[in-house]
Amino acid sequence: MDSDVHSAPAGAAAIGIIIFFLPSDFSTADMNILNRLRARFTMRKWERIDFLGCLLMLGASILVVFALESAGTRYAWGSAAIVGSLAVGSMAWGGFVGWEVWVERKQKESGRQEPIFPMRLLKSRVLAGMLL
Repeated sequence: MDSDVHSAPAGAAAIGIIIFFLPSDFSTADMNILNRLRARFTMRKWERIDFLGCLLMLGASILVVFALESAGTRYAWGSAAIVGSLAVGSMAWGGFVGWEVWVERKQKESGRQEPIFPMRLLKSRVLAGMLL
């Protein structure tokens, strides 16, 4: 656990360097840093981010992992904390799948928002098997 905490600043710095300095296309590679940041963080690009999908996936993952790690050790399997976490986590996963299907359909029409996990990836049996 301590090694994870000590590597967090280096990981955050690496992510920051990648976000700010890796050009998204080569037409902006010769720009100065201020113009590159303005080009990267536009309102149009923020609209494409699926914030609700991210929140649903993160919440569902946290709840299910908490329940599976704490069941039988910290809490009994039948305790309200475990059953509630599994129930709400399962509902959040269902909401996530439904939301991603809806975003993918809307993305075909308007192209404004990108789904975090495009459900079309599951049409490939090989990829769907690897994700399991």
